[in-house]
Amino acid sequence: MVLDAKRHRRTRSLLGLIVGYGILLPGTVVTATSNENAGASSPLTVAATADCVTGLKIPSGAGIEISTDGGVNWTSASTGCANGNWHSIPDTVWLCGPGENSYARFRVKFVIPPDDTGTVTALGPSATVQIHADNAATVYVNATQIGAQPDQEVMPNFQDPAESYSTSAATAFAVGDNYVYIDDHNFTGVSGVDFMATIACQKKIASVKWEAINRTLTANPNTGGGKGMFPDKDSPSDQTVNDTVRVKATTCPAMQNVTVYFKSFDVDDPTGDAFPVDSNGSQGGDNRSTAIAKQGRFVSTATNTGSATTDANGVASIDFQVTRQPGDNFRVAAACNQSDLAGLTDDNVPGDNNPDIAGFSGRVSEMLTVWRRLHVELDSMGPVANNFRTGKIIGVSVGNPVPTFVKTDQTLADGSPHLGSDGNGRFENGTLTISTGATITPLTGNDATQLKKQSGFTIPFVISKPGKTDITGNIGNLITNRFILNISAGTLTTGYAGGTLSVAGAPQSISQVNTPNAVFVSTVNIPFTVHDDDMDNLLQQPKYPDVTLLDPKLKPAFITPIYDLSNPTPVTPFGLNVASDQFDPNYGPLVWQRWDTDDFNATEFWVAYILEAYQEDYPNDNDPTQDPHHAVGVTSVPFGGSMILLEAYQVHEGLDPVSGEPVTVVHEVGHALARGGPEQVTDGSGNYSQEYLDLIRNCLRPLP
Repeated sequence: MVLDAKRHRRTRSLLGLIVGYGILLPGTVVTATSNENAGASSPLTVAATADCVTGLKIPSGAGIEISTDGGVNWTSASTGCANGNWHSIPDTVWLCGPGENSYARFRVKFVIPPDDTGTVTALGPSATVQIHADNAATVYVNATQIGAQPDQEVMPNFQDPAESYSTSAATAFAVGDNYVYIDDHNFTGVSGVDFMATIACQKKIASVKWEAINRTLTANPNTGGGKGMFPDKDSPSDQTVNDTVRVKATTCPAMQNVTVYFKSFDVDDPTGDAFPVDSNGSQGGDNRSTAIAKQGRFVSTATNTGSATTDANGVASIDFQVTRQPGDNFRVAAACNQSDLAGLTDDNVPGDNNPDIAGFSGRVSEMLTVWRRLHVELDSMGPVANNFRTGKIIGVSVGNPVPTFVKTDQTLADGSPHLGSDGNGRFENGTLTISTGATITPLTGNDATQLKKQSGFTIPFVISKPGKTDITGNIGNLITNRFILNISAGTLTTGYAGGTLSVAGAPQSISQVNTPNAVFVSTVNIPFTVHDDDMDNLLQQPKYPDVTLLDPKLKPAFITPIYDLSNPTPVTPFGLNVASDQFDPNYGPLVWQRWDTDDFNATEFWVAYILEAYQEDYPNDNDPTQDPHHAVGVTSVPFGGSMILLEAYQVHEGLDPVSGEPVTVVHEVGHALARGGPEQVTDGSGNYSQEYLDLIRNCLRPLP
């Protein structure tokens, strides 16, 4: 029966509306679903042929779905109908329509995965459909009509040569599920369609992505971007595999049971081409690993090449082992032809995140960069103690009328240059307290046993005796037990013998008077305390090293400091002058016993120790200012551990404690990571030199 043209146009317009609304039901790559009565669905296999290079070929046959109500309900299309005049496309089977005077819609699903931007545009998808139909077929990809046979009851529509309709318009395709629809209009007799749909993409691989296994992947904040990974232990006892990541490549279209080939690359360091950090300029192959190959390796092959078979979602997965040197970076390319990878090298795969390389049919992953964690233990010394010298004054001399030297019974030299050796000594700018009655500052300095004040010492005295008027003034000289007095009030007579000479509050028994200004005492007993210009209040409360610059300054070295370890003894005993060799376990009691996390330090778990100390050993404590080396921080080589010398950072030492200490923390940690190394470690702002960035990125573990 032949429909009139008017009715034919009206019915075809209705089908066009149904297609235009895009009525699509869920499924998987090579299955369809039955939904005849909107009940439960069951998978129906389509005999598709998947080839990673040529694409997905879907023939008409078992598993194709049919709807006779405009796409509301779907059932599996049946086979077995026949017409002696029908021709068949190779490897296909005719699908039966509803017969006389009918309209039917057939569909088959395929999947186009997203590219790296979440669209399909860069993939270049295409669809080609060869078609026989009784009587007339219109072919769609989703809602886009790509071809139509003459809407007539004519034999060429179901005989060779088959019509072929194609589209490569990106707008015809969607991310995820897509459908080829074939609308068949039959006039008389049996009806059916026979087709071969070929789905292909210019880019055979839709995407190559990194996926975490046991270590979270983060955004790499440094130049080049991409992903970052910490292939180190979470804790000292961590036994998980921490240096392996998964690579996933998805074919386009998504196809099951096809082989994808992979190759990894050590791409150029994108942070710059300056020597020595990047020793070979713009070339790749500049990773630093010596444990495994610089390109990393696939776990299944222990080389930088490998292959994997796709799953039902068209995804091929392979595990990849990274190196552990901070800043090492990798990219992985995936292709359907192994030979397509041969032309890619460390030098021509760029250190960026562009998935496409000119002339390459596959795609390339983002850059993956190795980062390391530095677990930092912070300690503080306890309060300052015993930062002074005490003894007895046994002489006052030189200067007329005011003496400029005070001789003591103590050894005041500490190894620093002093007045007897081209310097001013530890007590330069210090304070002398005599008994309870005189505080004298600032001192000019000291020699081995004497204190000097260039402008002279004013040491008050009082001579008293019952029944007599007190005599006052200042001491002019003391030799052995004889005092020469500068009398300012009263007259000294022999009658004061047996009285008391009080020197700055210290009583002395007068045994003899030599007028007009000298007295002898039985025993000289003048106590003193002398203190250098150090500030004793700096550690009244525990003060921990200022690490505010450590994170941003370690960032260019691809290291993140964290403060997560248990620290049962965060306060160490006070040490006035502490040498770096006290980190030697053979040295003993002061510092080493308080580095609680030292034993955790290992190649897979980096530990650093920073102690807020007071000042270094003589002669590097800037007492006096002529000390040959004004140490503000020190790191022990080879025993490890760093000290920040708080007192050396004060204004009276010529430095700014607010801005200076954070830079020194960065500086000393640089020594620990570089396992020593020469100066200059940092600039004035705490930025590591290129030489030190190179040394740090070569670090296998910090000191010791």
